[in-house]
Amino acid sequence: MHNIVAVKKKDKRPPVAAKDSGGSRRFVEGELAHIAGLERVPSRDPVHHLIEHSRGLFDLLGRVNAEKMANPERESFDAVNKELSASGEKEKDKQTIDAGSGMETMDAEGLEDSDFYRRFSETAFTKGKLMCAVGQGGGKVMLASCIRRTIDQSPLSDSRQSEVREHGATQMRVPDSRASLSYHRFTRGALSLVVNTAQNVTRTLEVFERMASGDIDDRLGLPEIDTAYRMYPFLNTQPEKMKLESYREELRGLPDGDKKRALEYGTNRLNSIIAHKNRMRINFLFELRKILADTRRAAELFSQPSVEEEIVETLLTGAEGEDDVES
Repeated sequence: MHNIVAVKKKDKRPPVAAKDSGGSRRFVEGELAHIAGLERVPSRDPVHHLIEHSRGLFDLLGRVNAEKMANPERESFDAVNKELSASGEKEKDKQTIDAGSGMETMDAEGLEDSDFYRRFSETAFTKGKLMCAVGQGGGKVMLASCIRRTIDQSPLSDSRQSEVREHGATQMRVPDSRASLSYHRFTRGALSLVVNTAQNVTRTLEVFERMASGDIDDRLGLPEIDTAYRMYPFLNTQPEKMKLESYREELRGLPDGDKKRALEYGTNRLNSIIAHKNRMRINFLFELRKILADTRRAAELFSQPSVEEEIVETLLTGAEGEDDVES
């Protein structure tokens, strides 16, 4: 009878051991999910998200640069505040400067330029269309069309512009010197704005490129780097590598049991996660370098002196077959 009782007591032990085993494994799985960070990827296809993000960044920086050119004294920007508001965030310790702030000191030409930059940014830096056009080889045509639309929609300042409004910028055939000077000024400003924006975006994407190449895998602190790790956690495999080494160190000399099996499972999963992240990183880097080629091409293309003359010629003498920019 005593032997039967003893057997029954022993039979109760395996379920307890199984419970411990499940707890160890769940703990390891929780650690791995937190370290990998892949559940925070905002899109199932990070390459698609990169394309959308780069276009959105180009548009946002373009609008911010336009506000700077319209009023260099600005310290806060409507484009940024609008972006933060749309995302549910608030800009800390800053107030939005009124759009008219500082305008009373501008002369008529300065006011006209300011209005042009505002309207041009609304036309050119929307839905990534200018950046897409550059990638498809139609950057000059798109930029000329954006400038034309901006001029057609701007407040009238003289009889020449009234004539342009009535007939359309690209239908004018006999330019006068006053209109030519005005269009050169507008075109030069638009080109400068686009070049600055392309250079800004390039610098940001170059940080992403260095990360994807493994050049700054463990350097945190810079806003661009922190943002990139949050958006694309597969760019960083240092946490997985450190945890893998920790598990291997702990496994040395560990007797057979639940904890050892859980850690062995963890090491296998970590190796799989690292390999998966590396595949994602390679695909990401391939697409990133194509986008970088487009932003560098845009900066180079719109920096060429001949482009200004070509666009002004398009505006003043017309360009047969040129399609308008879609709203």
